[in-house]
Amino acid sequence: MFSIDVQVGKSSPARLAVVADTDLEQRTAVSRQLEALGFTVAQASDGYEALSIIGEREPGIALLRSHAESDDGERIAALARMLYPRTRIIMTTGPADARTGDDAFTVLTLPADARGLDRCLLEAA
Repeated sequence: MFSIDVQVGKSSPARLAVVADTDLEQRTAVSRQLEALGFTVAQASDGYEALSIIGEREPGIALLRSHAESDDGERIAALARMLYPRTRIIMTTGPADARTGDDAFTVLTLPADARGLDRCLLEAA
């Protein structure tokens, strides 16, 4: 006898994204844009919660918030990259926290438009 176990309804990790941001409106807006592109999205209120989700669900993409006043976002992103190398990391930042072009991660400035998100998804690939 031959059988195959298939989990129906479970999304492919490549089409799963995690969006972490303390700002609920920003998190929801980015999540909606990703869902419009066909992603299943898990939301996290901060980077530590996102790390937990990344470890459990192994998403293809994680969008983690970076703030100028704290380097927690970069630390969490570096840890995520080290522990979960198959998850592509995109840092999100507000206009006030904008960076120069020397970032170690792809950066998406919020509020994001569809072209900006598409660019980041391509760069992170």
